[in-house]
Amino acid sequence: MVAQAKKSRPNRGWHPNDPRSIRVAENIEIVLNAAHDMFLAQGYDGTSMDSIAAKAGVSKMTVYRHFKDKETLFLAIIQRECGRLTDESVYHPAETLDEARDLLRHFAHSLMEYVGRPDMVSFAHILYGVVPRFPELGKLFYRCGPARGLQAVERILSKLVPHDQLSLRAQAFFYSVWGDAYQQLLCGTITFNSRALFSPQIEYAIVTVLHGIDATSAARTFPTRLVPRAKTAKKTVERTRQEPSKI
Repeated sequence: MVAQAKKSRPNRGWHPNDPRSIRVAENIEIVLNAAHDMFLAQGYDGTSMDSIAAKAGVSKMTVYRHFKDKETLFLAIIQRECGRLTDESVYHPAETLDEARDLLRHFAHSLMEYVGRPDMVSFAHILYGVVPRFPELGKLFYRCGPARGLQAVERILSKLVPHDQLSLRAQAFFYSVWGDAYQQLLCGTITFNSRALFSPQIEYAIVTVLHGIDATSAARTFPTRLVPRAKTAKKTVERTRQEPSKI
């Protein structure tokens, strides 16, 4: 099991606006930023808690006060970065096809412009290298990254498509927007220079995921019931094997 981050001082009952709470939150952010930079520069194995403390300009005791060890600190960085990808207030259920196109386009460009940044590509290399030794990190990354992204797409489509199509349509869209461009970024054959890099595959993914939804079906409201990813996918695949495709 991956260790969980220690509870920091604001959890002792201090009000969020208490100067002590603010100071602790600032220290945590400073440590996370320093650790992020050190992991990118030195890799996971080449980074120590001492070097992170030195980079942050704080004592080693301050680092250990909030993070049990290097693995816990790396875990906290993953949680922070993944949390920046989706926002329920932005990616709400679309009422019309035009609104769905706009929301899907905004989601896809925000996602790919973020993960396509050179520092995030480097972070992905580090993560993939660490996962074989720390499988729980991989599970956490999936839960707070791809799984949350899929839920955002499902949320956007939830009023436009039947529930039994929701999971597979979301998967088709989410993984299509990554496309070959991201694979080339990971392999170093190209570098990210503008949003135009991902535009063709994003537009194609939008057309594909909304295929077969007409104005009549879009006007209907289907029950929204987001369930754990594995169960949804399994049930949908089993149903697809037994019935002709409706997509």
